[in-house]
This record gives sequence, structure tokens and C-alpha cells, in this order.
Amino acid sequence: MSETPEGRRLRLADAVAARERGSRVHIRVALADADGTHEGEAAGVGTETVELRLAAEATLAAIHAAIGAPRFRLLGIKLLHAFDEDVVLAVLRDLERDVAGRLIGAVPLRGRTLARGAAAALLDATNRLTSGTGPDGD
Repeated sequence: MSETPEGRRLRLADAVAARERGSRVHIRVALADADGTHEGEAAGVGTETVELRLAAEATLAAIHAAIGAPRFRLLGIKLLHAFDEDVVLAVLRDLERDVAGRLIGAVPLRGRTLARGAAAALLDATNRLTSGTGPDGD
């Protein structure tokens, strides 16, 4: 099944970044829905920027595990400071739709870790399509 049934909304169960030797970071993201928990992982070496990207990749792996197929491609993720608030902004492309537009998710960091912020931003973008709410399912 390549699309989640309408009304099925993925929610963030957990997003953990484990720092290891040599600036290596391992990210594990768990998403939950009515069918259970779906996990994704990613690892690499780097700074905050790399941690955000790895968290986004782990989240996409969990989303794809939940929906049964690779559907979204990460175009970019960034931590911004706007209006006295740190915000994680994610941009994705939906590979199943013939649209030139991009999916955008934005979430204020507000005490979240970078991993949780990145995962939440991706869900902000993708849940609009997979749950039938938002711009395409108003």
C-alpha cells in the first residue's frame, strides 16, 4: 500500500539522537498510528546541520515503513530564527503526485531537541496529505 488511508495520521512517538565518538551521531525516530509503531534510523558525522538532516532521513524511513513505499524525497531542512523563535523548516517533494509544488512543514523548536524538531516538521508537511487534512484535503 503506497498511501495511508484517509484519516490515518502518523504521530511522533520518539526521536533520539545519540552522540558517539568522533562527532558521530545516530538518530532513531519512531512514529505511531493505529497499526503500531514504525521506526527509521540514520547515522553520520557532523554538526547541528548534519543532525537535522539525519533526523529528517530517519523520519522519512519511518514514514515510508508506515505507508509501505518510498513516497517523499527530502529537498531540504533548516533551523531558522524568526520572530524571536527558533523554527525547523522542512521541504519535501511528493513522488506520487504530479505537482511542481513542494510540501513545506514548519515547527517551532520550543524546547524540542533537534531530532524531535526535524521529525515534527516532516510530519507537519506529510500528514496534510496522508490524513486528508490541510491544503489538499480541506
